[in-house]
Amino acid sequence: MKFGSVGAVIAAASKKDAVPLLKVGSIPIVRRIVLTLQQAGVFPIVVVTGTEELEVTHQVAPLGVVFIKNTECEKPELFSSVKLGLSYLQGKCDRVVFTPVNAPMFFAQTLHTLLSCDADIVTPTYDGRGGHPICCAGKYCRRFWHTTAPMGCGARCGSAMAASSASPFRTPAC
Repeated sequence: MKFGSVGAVIAAASKKDAVPLLKVGSIPIVRRIVLTLQQAGVFPIVVVTGTEELEVTHQVAPLGVVFIKNTECEKPELFSSVKLGLSYLQGKCDRVVFTPVNAPMFFAQTLHTLLSCDADIVTPTYDGRGGHPICCAGKYCRRFWHTTAPMGCGARCGSAMAASSASPFRTPAC
């Protein structure tokens, strides 16, 4: 059953790497990311929690997000949170946006630009380096979810696509 054309996963579980309640200006970064995604028309939004779960839930529950708990939050790999979120969104969206909670500084217009690209996987870049949010065609959720190679999320996207002979990544000209 489809929920929306574009869904999102925010990985906020890692006790070691995620600081979801860190404030940028006057609001926690997890709330900033949810508000930016909503401003871009993204629904549903899945927040994968673990560390500081109750506080994170308190900050964004009124915004209508879905929560999934990563029980491996003491030492989770970022990818374990991504897999949890993607497994929930599988079959529910045409496109999926992913960002770790520690990458809050993007605009709704950035998402519009990324989502307007005619490619299956799109990632923003700065100075030749890929970043977040990563936008992916929903049809790759299952392949991405089953990828086990030891690498970063961007490379795993490429690995999932290679398994299907899909087109390469695209970086929009901004």
